[in-house]
Amino acid sequence: MLKVAVFNNQEDHLKRSIKSGQFKVTHETWLNCTFELPYGEYSFTMYQDVDLNDELNSNFIGIPNEPYAFSNNASIMFGPPSYDKSKFTFSEDHQIVEVNLK
Repeated sequence: MLKVAVFNNQEDHLKRSIKSGQFKVTHETWLNCTFELPYGEYSFTMYQDVDLNDELNSNFIGIPNEPYAFSNNASIMFGPPSYDKSKFTFSEDHQIVEVNLK
């Protein structure tokens, strides 16, 4: 399963999502995850729950060992990226956001 959480401000980033969902992963290269949202500024995080234990597994120093991604393909550096590094604007002109699982 692919677990996705959407955030809309710095204070709630990675703490309290405004939308979340889970999507069945197949052997396809692409997976569409769709959320109904008003135009605005957002960030999201996702991970593939490979062992279906409802948590992102990590190694002893906290680096995820299940596939994960942040909006803007933001990288982890001594922890998850900030809202500013992962935020994007959802507008009439920008409605599709692509990321790659790491």
